[in-house]
Amino acid sequence: MLTASDLQHMEEQGYVVIPDAVPREDVAAVVDGIWSHMRMDRDDPNSWYEDPNGDKLQKYGFMRQMHTPTMWRVRQSHKIHEAFASLWGTDNLWISMDRCIIKPPLRADRPEWGETGDPRGLLHWDFPVPTTPKRFKLFQAVVYLEDTAANQGTFQCVPGFQNRYDAWHASRNGDFEFGISNGVPMEQGMESPTPIAGKAGDLLIWDSFSPHGHCYNTSPKPRLAQFLTMWPATEEGHEAGLQVFWPSSPPSNDGSSLGEKCGGLEAERQSRIEQWREGLQTDYGRPVPERVAGQEDLPSCPLSPLGKRILGLEPWPKE
Repeated sequence: MLTASDLQHMEEQGYVVIPDAVPREDVAAVVDGIWSHMRMDRDDPNSWYEDPNGDKLQKYGFMRQMHTPTMWRVRQSHKIHEAFASLWGTDNLWISMDRCIIKPPLRADRPEWGETGDPRGLLHWDFPVPTTPKRFKLFQAVVYLEDTAANQGTFQCVPGFQNRYDAWHASRNGDFEFGISNGVPMEQGMESPTPIAGKAGDLLIWDSFSPHGHCYNTSPKPRLAQFLTMWPATEEGHEAGLQVFWPSSPPSNDGSSLGEKCGGLEAERQSRIEQWREGLQTDYGRPVPERVAGQEDLPSCPLSPLGKRILGLEPWPKE
């Protein structure tokens, strides 16, 4: 459970860190799996700048693999569920099936690896800003898989901005042409985001309306992390999630429209189960579950009683 101090920090700063949310042996197992899957040698820095699975790692470092027993073990952490339950005020939550990141250090001879064209690194929102004038309740999170320094490509955000979002949006007067899609302009305190170091097993949850991303990695070590989030397994939670993770009327994998609701809550539950059972993936711009060649996603990863509920395989007791 989050403390009163934790909840106040989230309200004021837009993020909270939960230490030791995942046992170190569990995050270490995810790390081993990343190195193996990516066919990189953790002791050979030159191998960190290869992309054997075609994940397009160069700019952002996101690998597409989503279903391994070790990744699912992290998702089933009771401390992670308890933290999100404190924020949402309910145990009745589903968890995302998201990716890991491997972010090697910037190198002058490999500028395509990590350079975003923004002196701040990566800073963005995960929803269409022009059509989202009002803040609503939604969170995202990252698990630190290894001890990560403030200069190691770590998570960064603009603390407190979520409370100014509505006023800032109105002040734009409809002008949101300020760079990359969902990018963040150099104004109103967003010029210098705050990087947040963490220890292996720490969970950082942030308000989705806080500009966020990762700083440049100027350390000698790569950054490894696992992303996830939780939201209520209700129609309201489904609608809120669509606004961020699948903006209204997203294209299907072949470019055709899926429509605003993507089938509703029960269709989402069935899709989630299919993704887990078959080892399928979705991705931004490709919301229809599919098997991705070369990713070695495993079907039916082991689930605990909690895991079955946060997937949607079994229902939550009525509150």
